[in-house]
Formats: sequence, C-alpha cells, structure tokens
Amino acid sequence: MHVKLTKQELSLVEILVQNIGQIVTLETIEFILWHDKAVTDGSRRQLLFRLKSKMQGVTIEVIKGVGYKLHKQ
Repeated sequence: MHVKLTKQELSLVEILVQNIGQIVTLETIEFILWHDKAVTDGSRRQLLFRLKSKMQGVTIEVIKGVGYKLHKQ
C-alpha cells in the first residue's frame, strides 16, 4: 500500500527511521523541518497527528516536552 506524504511528513519519517528506537528531540525536529523559524506546539502536534493517521500500525511515542520515538515493530 502506498501512502502519500507531504514534504514535512516525509522528512519527519526519515528522521525517526534514522533514529529508530531512540528519542528525537523537539529541537532537532524543529531545526531540520522548520530551519530556525518559530514553530508552535500546535503545528508540531498537527504534523504528528497527520502522520500517525496516514501510517496506521506504526508506533510513534510522544515523550512529553522532550521529543518523539519510533518503535521497532
């Protein structure tokens, strides 16, 4: 099955896959995806929500205030 992802969703998946099983900090994600632009918590949460809804069965853990972690299946 093919899933159509936006550029930001794809970038987030790539970051998480490269660091599978490890916490990726919010700062790292913001720097890579938004390049020093100010980003709100809502924008970040919305991106993660869209990604999770498109990639059902993939477990992305939210570490509150720290970052995200992709778990091996």
